[in-house]
Amino acid sequence: MIDGQLVSDVPAGEVITPFVQSALGADELALQIARQRVVDRLGWERFVDLTAVMAMFELNTRAADATGIPLEAPSVEGRNGLARRFGFDARAGGFAPQA
Repeated sequence: MIDGQLVSDVPAGEVITPFVQSALGADELALQIARQRVVDRLGWERFVDLTAVMAMFELNTRAADATGIPLEAPSVEGRNGLARRFGFDARAGGFAPQA
């Protein structure tokens, strides 16, 4: 950021970055708008590629967690905050109830 403006050398970064940010947020309308801007600018096939890359980052994180790779303190703090937000810390073992 420079003076509140997004600075990116990523082609189409002006639509990709808001999409990624909204995908990680809770504002459904912002996500719908950002999604449509990506599709309008890049087309459906590139949108699918973009979401596949995002999914791979999530998969890589889960794989690293499963192997026991230690997390950095900011990651642990973020996850703990999210768990508190959703009430997982109040559940036995931190697990969601069985259906």
